[in-house]
Amino acid sequence: MRETVTRSDIAAALCTRIGINRQEAQELTDAFFDILSNTLERGENISLSSFGAFRLREKGPRAGRNPRTGKPVPIEARRVVTFLSSRTLRARIGRAQ
Repeated sequence: MRETVTRSDIAAALCTRIGINRQEAQELTDAFFDILSNTLERGENISLSSFGAFRLREKGPRAGRNPRTGKPVPIEARRVVTFLSSRTLRARIGRAQ
């Protein structure tokens, strides 16, 4: 069993599930991920019912450490994306084990 699903895998599944050709499926997959990326770039959160939510979070500056030298390294403030799965998705995953 593969542990990672790629964009190509998603496009192939779309071909099978909704009966579109490979090129259309790839274009649809690419468009979906472009929309998600652009939405997050604009600073907006994304909520997908029964799946989960992508949230932007501001992380403040902090002191880090270079693992090779042990010297302190400043880490700048940054914005990161987090994912919170929905109860529905967590329940489905729990049943799949």
